[in-house]
Amino acid sequence: MKKINLYEENDFNELHMQNYLVHDSPYFKILNFNFKAGQDLPIHSHEIEGQLSIVVIEGEGEFLGEDTTLPAKAGDVLISDISEPHGVRAKTDMRVLVTIALYKILGLSKDASQDAIKKAYRKLARKWHPDLNPGNQKAETRFKDISGAYECLGKEDKRKLYDEFGKEGLQAGFDADKARQYKQWGAYSKECRRTVVPFAPTQPGNSWDNNAGQFQGYGI
Repeated sequence: MKKINLYEENDFNELHMQNYLVHDSPYFKILNFNFKAGQDLPIHSHEIEGQLSIVVIEGEGEFLGEDTTLPAKAGDVLISDISEPHGVRAKTDMRVLVTIALYKILGLSKDASQDAIKKAYRKLARKWHPDLNPGNQKAETRFKDISGAYECLGKEDKRKLYDEFGKEGLQAGFDADKARQYKQWGAYSKECRRTVVPFAPTQPGNSWDNNAGQFQGYGI
């Protein structure tokens, strides 16, 4: 479990939208985009299966599509196919959260075989390779996204670490055994909170509070 305060971690930039990677795991990626009035997330799409959500947490603006514009205010949620053109334009200072899944970059499900991952990567890498798409910024960005996903998922040992710990598991010096022990302690601590706290006196030493605990596309 972890908590992140977006108001402390990500501010606004007068020159361009500001983005911040909130969370990255095998199940989904969350990004925070902050816009000053007039700034936008350009209309774009990724040619992969799956869906994404864009949640407005502050301010007002518009959700943008290829042929449509929808009003967007705090509390509004846009659901879109990843392959469907989408974007955001801010009318006031605006904060949004975008949620998207990593495996979908390669058009695969989380239970895909290593062979399927390799085949999907080769097919997409050929299609979007910058040498075959000279001067195409979208292709360059897409190729980086595909290569990044394959770096995590293409080798079975790395994939296992990623599936269990997210990108943190692929960092230099990461100790999987210690991380598992920490997670086990967190589960034990949670169980103690559930069973012990209601009957324990509220005094120092009896607290079981558990303190456990990336525009070029979405970086996916």
